[in-house]
Amino acid sequence: ALALNAEATRLLIGAPAAAFDGTRIELLSIEPADPAAMRALPALLSLPAAWRPGDAAAVLLVDPPGAYALRDHLLGALLDRGTAVLELDANTARGFSAEADRNPPPPTAESLLADLAMGAEAFRHYGAGLVVALGHGLGGEAVLLAAARGQDFAAHAALGPGEPRFLAG
Repeated sequence: ALALNAEATRLLIGAPAAAFDGTRIELLSIEPADPAAMRALPALLSLPAAWRPGDAAAVLLVDPPGAYALRDHLLGALLDRGTAVLELDANTARGFSAEADRNPPPPTAESLLADLAMGAEAFRHYGAGLVVALGHGLGGEAVLLAAARGQDFAAHAALGPGEPRFLAG
């Protein structure tokens, strides 16, 4: 656990701009398992140039969206190390919009479990090897709940707010 904490801290320190060189970015539309979802789950897949089936991958769920600096550093560091990253949006699949007059109930850690599972499943189609789940805010709560429920990730990390927490898969 100490080694995992040290590596996560090292990842968060900074990300070189080279991380995005040659990275293929795809917008995925994943069909939801949740019947209450209003549309397919949007996801942004970033595949480093050297990434191959069997390599490591990470599902990233950062919410609230105001944690951009953390997200940017983490994304860059993962890509720089050859890890494919699938970014999920906690709100879009449920039709939530800050500009809408009416919105469905906001997502909960429980409702995001299906999103995390769909992210892991999407990586299975790409042939990913080790897949980890990383979250912040509500996303971090969902990642810890996924660990408690035994979802299929090699490791789970809730990166705040507060002290980061790491759990093996």
